[in-house]
Amino acid sequence: MNARSRLLALVVASLFATAAVAQYAPPPPPPPPPEAQGAIPPPPPPPPAAPVEQQSLPAPPPPPPPAEPVQPAIPPMPATDQTMSAPAASGGGLTEARSVQFQDAQGVNVTVNYGMPQPDNFGPKPPFSQLDSNHDGRISQSEAQAYLPLYNDWLHVAPHASSISQAQYNGWND
Repeated sequence: MNARSRLLALVVASLFATAAVAQYAPPPPPPPPPEAQGAIPPPPPPPPAAPVEQQSLPAPPPPPPPAEPVQPAIPPMPATDQTMSAPAASGGGLTEARSVQFQDAQGVNVTVNYGMPQPDNFGPKPPFSQLDSNHDGRISQSEAQAYLPLYNDWLHVAPHASSISQAQYNGWND
């Protein structure tokens, strides 16, 4: 390589280095705005406030005594859980009733009865084709009204849907 080639390579390398440095160097700050002619100078800061004499405030009056003496808290009655079987033949009752008794904060005895409601005797569920009155292969919510247990359980069988398929109907309540 001769001297001329070396010199050319050196010049090209320095140009690339200068371009690289210029590319990554932060831009210069913008020049300050020119002074506006006739601009109003900002107002001077306000003078410091004169010291204020401290005044002593009268002490607040003591709180009044309670009107009634506070009653001691009534200890809660321990919760008791009892299971009782209701007769299955009686209509509208509970198949297995449970009962819990306790005292609330005011000392009132409270009894809570809970359990699964006893279904009315609807017999076996009807065939799908009997409920699908328009024969479109699906049971709509209005068609389900013909069989109350299905209509009452609609959100369980078809959540967020307007109809159910035969597979959903066959899998329901098995």
